[in-house]
Amino acid sequence: MADMTDPIRKDLYGILYYLYGEANYGSYQGMRFRVARDPLEHVFYVPADKRGPAVLRAEYWTGPMNWASTPAEEKTAKDFEFSAEGLDQVSDWLHAEHERLFGTP
Repeated sequence: MADMTDPIRKDLYGILYYLYGEANYGSYQGMRFRVARDPLEHVFYVPADKRGPAVLRAEYWTGPMNWASTPAEEKTAKDFEFSAEGLDQVSDWLHAEHERLFGTP
């Protein structure tokens, strides 16, 4: 069960959001992130058995620029299972990477 008091997890929305083919952007104490279904397609109304395989792709970067303006080599990405549990894993990974980069929880 997700801890909805966690500021990163709260920014990730529910798994159904990602079926609309929209990326989600957020930030946490100097780290910016983007989470999206990959492939990025609107499949909300497509039956689950006809959607094809997908993952949650999480990316983070530091600095003042947005995702589109940040060079690809300055972003770090990782794929997760496309599920509510995958979103929890994204949150855990982003926290771990933030602590690694900034040394704070």
